[in-house]
Amino acid sequence: MKKHIQLLLREHFSFSAKEKRGMLVLASILFCLMGFRTAIPYFFPSKPIVIQEDVWANAVLQIKKAKKHNSPNSKKSFGGFYFDPNTITEDSLTKLGLSPKQAAAWINYRNAGAQFRKTEDLQKLFFMGEDMFAQLQPWIKIENSFEAPNQAQEIEGRKTYPETKILLLLNSCDSVQLVSIKGIGAYTASKVLRYRTWLGGFVDTSQFREIRGLREAQIETLKQTTRIDPSTIQRIAINTATQEELESHPYIRYKAKVIVRYRDQHGPFQKAEDLIKTGVFDEGLANKLAVYLQF
Repeated sequence: MKKHIQLLLREHFSFSAKEKRGMLVLASILFCLMGFRTAIPYFFPSKPIVIQEDVWANAVLQIKKAKKHNSPNSKKSFGGFYFDPNTITEDSLTKLGLSPKQAAAWINYRNAGAQFRKTEDLQKLFFMGEDMFAQLQPWIKIENSFEAPNQAQEIEGRKTYPETKILLLLNSCDSVQLVSIKGIGAYTASKVLRYRTWLGGFVDTSQFREIRGLREAQIETLKQTTRIDPSTIQRIAINTATQEELESHPYIRYKAKVIVRYRDQHGPFQKAEDLIKTGVFDEGLANKLAVYLQF
């Protein structure tokens, strides 16, 4: 038993002559490093860092000023110039100290049909805080006088009346004419014209509410500044149109396949009410679509 234990110890814990020399060299290197670390302070004494009190205080003050200047909540300086909130451009708004997003929101609010009748109306802008309003208020000059549209004005002893507006033909106008309407921007004009093409033309002002994303103010603006001529709409030949042509109309779309199948089985449609027989149209939708159909 004793010999067996001695053999195990010799097998796992004995070192060869080469391994013993390596361990001796490693121990010598470690001893030298420890001695070198102990001797460094005697040969290279460290010098204390001394900072004068006024120099240190001045450095701290400069750091605080830099942080305050770069803070996102720090107010931008505003030299000041007079402006009309109803006509000022987006570039000029950024010169007032507004961010690009705030300037764009201002223009969009105005394009939606809003008007600034008095300086306090600026506070209706969602980003207009008390500090910003107090900064801008002394420089606001609203040039337009907002009076009742039918009210006569007396100029040099004579009365003048507002000119009668010429209504825009909505089914034949282009985007340039639409954008000329106050409150209708390029993006809104493109949506109106795209839906007009999709429909084949407008027949009633109630269809303005079918245009996705149109605001209530813009709908009222279109009602007051445009005229609809139903005789100019494009009609669909219900009995000869292909499924793809039928699907292109917003009042039909996925119902086109049913229309074609019913037409093939029962013959041509005679009137709009026949669409109810397909099972996918109710009376209201059939009457709404009737003006766009040709039998």
